[in-house]
Amino acid sequence: MCVPVPVDWVALYVVHLERRNLQVATIQTVLSATVYANKICDLQDPTDNFLIRKLLLSIGKRPRSRDPRLQVLAVLLEKLVCLIA
Repeated sequence: MCVPVPVDWVALYVVHLERRNLQVATIQTVLSATVYANKICDLQDPTDNFLIRKLLLSIGKRPRSRDPRLQVLAVLLEKLVCLIA
């Protein structure tokens, strides 16, 4: 059974995925399943919409979170080498 997906549902799903800290490329991969299902049913692509494109663009421009791992500084590296030796 083919049922068209409303654009506002797709927008809400994109926001949900963004809040789970997914990158734009990952969100686009997830949305490709919706595109494929709509093409099979000969329905309009709900992701081919101005709102969805701008939403994905704005997610792509968001600042990246800092890497939580500790940087290996020269002092830390010397300590590690001393511990191993």
